[in-house]
Amino acid sequence: MSMTKIITILREWFQQEQNSFTNPLLDTSPTMILFGGSIGLYLFNPYFWMQILLVVLLEQLCAAVLACAVYYIILPNRGTTFAYIMGFGVICPLCLCSYSIWIVNDLLQLENAIIRFTAFTMIPVISTFHCIEAMFGFSPHSVETSVSNYILYTICGLEIEFDAQTRVRKKSSMRDILTSVNAFVQSLVCTGLYNSMLRHVHYAPFPNSRILNNVTCTIYAQLFLTTFLNASTLFLTLVYRVKVVQAMKYPTLCATSPSDFWGNRWNLHIHGTLKRGVFKPIYKYTNSKAMAIWATFIASGLFHEYILYGTFMTNNDESKEFVGWQLAFFLWNAGVVSLEHVVGHYSSFKWIATKLPRPIVTFLVIFTTMPIAHWFLHPLFKVTFFQHADYLFPILVRLVP
Repeated sequence: MSMTKIITILREWFQQEQNSFTNPLLDTSPTMILFGGSIGLYLFNPYFWMQILLVVLLEQLCAAVLACAVYYIILPNRGTTFAYIMGFGVICPLCLCSYSIWIVNDLLQLENAIIRFTAFTMIPVISTFHCIEAMFGFSPHSVETSVSNYILYTICGLEIEFDAQTRVRKKSSMRDILTSVNAFVQSLVCTGLYNSMLRHVHYAPFPNSRILNNVTCTIYAQLFLTTFLNASTLFLTLVYRVKVVQAMKYPTLCATSPSDFWGNRWNLHIHGTLKRGVFKPIYKYTNSKAMAIWATFIASGLFHEYILYGTFMTNNDESKEFVGWQLAFFLWNAGVVSLEHVVGHYSSFKWIATKLPRPIVTFLVIFTTMPIAHWFLHPLFKVTFFQHADYLFPILVRLVP
């Protein structure tokens, strides 16, 4: 069978399934009727997850080629003008502007916002920052020991664990796999139940309180992202047999400061990537922690803008009004973290951190962001993003007679 025929079959399969994945969930019949016909149960669609997996595999194939380029071109010439020209001029643009757009628009002609989001999130962005960290000498030493390690490091997209002494990647055990299965199933069910409570009120249960709606949607965004990260962890531990760093450490429940929230608890995979690819190079050449913090949050804001552009660039004009909101959100948080470093050593703030109960401290930390959290959330909740996510989770829906 020719490659053209395979691509045609894949495109037709994607298009056939996405005709349903882009329609509202309630246009379909529930999987099961509960409580005398008043509640409908919609189970998650396995074909949806299969399409996401296939897109990830295609991106991993492209990322492996770029990883070889970084390994054989950038690493041996690190610190030279040639490495910077090839990195910033060729490899980084290829990561951001070529294969994701080709897979999404030309090869598979994807329309579902969730699958497009997947295509523009992990591999393109992380490959770019991996290239930058390689240019400036901040790649983890363990991944540079062999080309196979470096390829695996790039295509995984998540932070994998290496032995500190032998620099050999740690292999996942059966216990790790079962733990990953349990985490994924729990997050899948919890996210589905939470979505079931919110979707019928259009994710705004408090008509007169934007801040409370922001809190509600922030929790859902955390659950949603955690489910995706747990799915990725399960895939990596099962297929590639690697141990993966825990991504989320209860940021909205246990954070003790803004820097603790962003640096130790929220999406530690992206945190590690930004730390090596932005924070450390800026700090090395400026010796300014404040400048490195601002550069890191700006980079985060820009790549979130890039992701949303890739997700919605073929959709209607609804998303255009939100251009710049992600960047503004991360600029705000750069200011909050910078302010913490300036005043955090004052006795009053130390007293708050050490004497008040942990839930109250976390509440205060979260509310440094909640007044403007809609800058981050509205681009996702006000367009079709989470409507397209309905097929990912089991959902309970009240049926109208």
